[in-house]
Amino acid sequence: MPGVIPEYGTGALTHDTEFIEIHFDAAVPHGRERVLKSLYETPFHEGNHAARWNSVAYDERFIASVTFEGLATVFEREYAHYQPLYGKYEDDDTMREWFAELEQADWDERAVLFFGNPDGRRWIGYKTGAWLIDKAMKNSGKSVIELTGLPHDEIVSLTGMLD
Repeated sequence: MPGVIPEYGTGALTHDTEFIEIHFDAAVPHGRERVLKSLYETPFHEGNHAARWNSVAYDERFIASVTFEGLATVFEREYAHYQPLYGKYEDDDTMREWFAELEQADWDERAVLFFGNPDGRRWIGYKTGAWLIDKAMKNSGKSVIELTGLPHDEIVSLTGMLD
């Protein structure tokens, strides 16, 4: 089913500050409890997107979409008390490599870099984004809520990646 994460049986998309679209597989192949749990967690992620659009000017650079998804993923983890698969990242060296790769990417590569890469990697953009947000929170002492209101470049500067 399009737009649904196979592991969860749900998926979502935030169109703007007022319209969040949530999908679920009506066949419920993952079980009722898994779908209900995901339907609880999903609005946390998508709600962070809407909040960010209300507080920060849209940044059309591809790399800014990594921060955008990272904020939503960490917010979901922190406030829904759930660690999504797309938020479980690799070691620091791998994440630095992925960040460098994503800095060079463009919108034509979004599906491959955010969902499934032919080389077997999944959710590269989400995982790298969550890693960036965790680094920024650790280095700055700011919460994910405070970071949600900051521009991409300021968040990246808080990670220490630019030193």
